[in-house]
Amino acid sequence: MTFATGGSGVLEAPQEVPTLGQQVDSFEKLLRRKIISPARLPDSVFLIAISGNDYMPTVSLLGNSFGNVTAAISETAGKVTNGIVANVKRLRKLGAKKILVNNMHPLGCTPRRTRPSNYTSCDDHGNMVTSIHNSNLKQKLRDSPAIRILDLNTAFTNIINGTSGKSSPLSEQFTNKLKPCCVAEDPEGFCGELAGPFEHLYKLDGANVKRYFYWDDMHPTHAGWEVVMAQLEGTIKDFLNMN
Repeated sequence: MTFATGGSGVLEAPQEVPTLGQQVDSFEKLLRRKIISPARLPDSVFLIAISGNDYMPTVSLLGNSFGNVTAAISETAGKVTNGIVANVKRLRKLGAKKILVNNMHPLGCTPRRTRPSNYTSCDDHGNMVTSIHNSNLKQKLRDSPAIRILDLNTAFTNIINGTSGKSSPLSEQFTNKLKPCCVAEDPEGFCGELAGPFEHLYKLDGANVKRYFYWDDMHPTHAGWEVVMAQLEGTIKDFLNMN
């Protein structure tokens, strides 16, 4: 069962999508109404997947100067990671026995942040966000028999690092690690944008999609996720097999 909503995160969003806390509220209501049986919780696994939506306004306002960037990011990261921890505790009190929480992938290496360099290098500001978020999360949410942090950041980095000359079997299949398969013509546009029924405002390299790590400005391709999850599969199985 999923409570995820596109564009959501821990904090309130302008598009008024359910926050992480509101998603847990929905789960709790189903549990209280016995639509979800409490007896199923000991054999269930919960995934809290936060992918950076909370940081998009912060990153977009950073500009080219570090200035007070660290303080601004730290403030947001504190709120986001506190919210994650609070909702992990809520799920535990509701009966969740196993909870997976991903750390943040390198936001500065998403096509949205690599476009200014013509998809040749990652953005330091974006990766600073990732570093501060992940450090906060690790300090506040320690692994235990009930909780495991999934290292999404390392899994992504092992693939993307091939762009800096580092050879890695994980990245060999991707000739495009920072450039998306689907590129909007307008920097402010998006993959799939149309001006009319037959006027596409994007370009798609459909014949070579498996050679791209990223599908659009933010999301990996299916092939990209397969390589990411191959790195995490062992960790997940070990966690699920723990008593």
